Amino acid sequence: MKTLFKSEAALKILKFMKRDEKNYQSEIIKKLNFSNKTIINQLKKMVKMGILEEYEEKIVKEDVAYWVKWYKLTDVGKWLHYFLINEKEIDKKEFVKILNELTYFYSLGLKYFCKNFRIPLEKFYENIEYSWIEDYLIKEKNKIADVIVFGTSSVDFILYFNKIGNERFYSENLEIRPGGAGANVAAFLSKLGLKTALATKMGIDNFTRFLIEDLLKRKVICRNVLIDRKLKNPISIIFLSKNGNKKIIYINGKDRALSITPEEIDWDLVKKAKAIVICESFIEVVEELIKYSLKNNLKIFYRPSYPQIITNTEKIIDLCKYVDVLILGEEEKEEIEKKGYDIKELCKNTIITRGAKECIIYENKEKHLIKAMEIKVKEDLCGKDAFTAGFISAFLEGKNIKESTLQGIYAAAITISRGGCREGMPNKEELIEFSKVSF
Repeated sequence: MKTLFKSEAALKILKFMKRDEKNYQSEIIKKLNFSNKTIINQLKKMVKMGILEEYEEKIVKEDVAYWVKWYKLTDVGKWLHYFLINEKEIDKKEFVKILNELTYFYSLGLKYFCKNFRIPLEKFYENIEYSWIEDYLIKEKNKIADVIVFGTSSVDFILYFNKIGNERFYSENLEIRPGGAGANVAAFLSKLGLKTALATKMGIDNFTRFLIEDLLKRKVICRNVLIDRKLKNPISIIFLSKNGNKKIIYINGKDRALSITPEEIDWDLVKKAKAIVICESFIEVVEELIKYSLKNNLKIFYRPSYPQIITNTEKIIDLCKYVDVLILGEEEKEEIEKKGYDIKELCKNTIITRGAKECIIYENKEKHLIKAMEIKVKEDLCGKDAFTAGFISAFLEGKNIKESTLQGIYAAAITISRGGCREGMPNKEELIEFSKVSF
């Protein structure tokens, strides 16, 4: 501000001005400790700059008429005035009004340059988004976590139907939620009281801040969340009927942020953790994390996705024997068996989740069957994520594989009976109470 006006007098005059009131020249001269000439010159300059508007008013006193000058802050002047006063003195409604006006005038100029020089307007929007997100992530830099989840953060578009047809059908409602198995598991673990970090990559688009803010709201540490401005965020379009049927379209092309790379792992964060959860991550990341865990006695829970199993079956099978617990869904299990592998041979502890049916446990090749709970399902979109978090939370507390599986089942049951994914996930106290009743 001082550089702008090059005068202490100008700053004092601007700060002295009353907003939306007449500011008489005589009163300004009387109150401020500068010469008449200095004040009058500065007032003239500020009028030319569009900071003040100048008026004259006829005053009649004791039958004597004379003219006096007074000044009023312009919208630009009011904006500059805000930089000089205490935050408590700011009128929020007026501030928003002025900010909207200034943004509008700025956007007119921006539009002109974008049109004439063929510059995509989206790039400027991205700058605003990126600067906002950067502020969030800087605050996360020195935080540490007990559990780190490696996986994807995505945007879920959920469309609700009476029933899903084969051709044309109409949705009753559209809901947009933060999603991604990795991000969901991290949010659920945090709600269960574990200091949890998410290691993922995000792109820059209309949803990045939405995704970051939701994670921070749920106390997920975002220290190893990286932003790649060349990419967009993955999208899932979910068709959900009232009878529970669902169809999902995944938009996960090369222009989408799916995983961090081995070079982007925050090893200082990993060194201070007690456990690692690997969901949808590049196979090279899985290899590096397993190498580290073997040397440093770090627990690893692995939940590979169906597309990963299809494209990297042999590598994933080879890596499974080094992890503490392998968690698979029915679809992943069938794909592995179709390729000739024996599920019980994969890992010392393997859990197969079968939705509302049951859980199959292979503990040191011995098979156990645990029936799922009979519960009224409101929405089963995050049951597997809730199970994963509930299981891991119990396992890290020292519970055995069966007890941990039961807690996973309880967590999933509560979540799918409530719906809403992250909103439906229970906290630790709710989970304990539910287990007492269910038992």
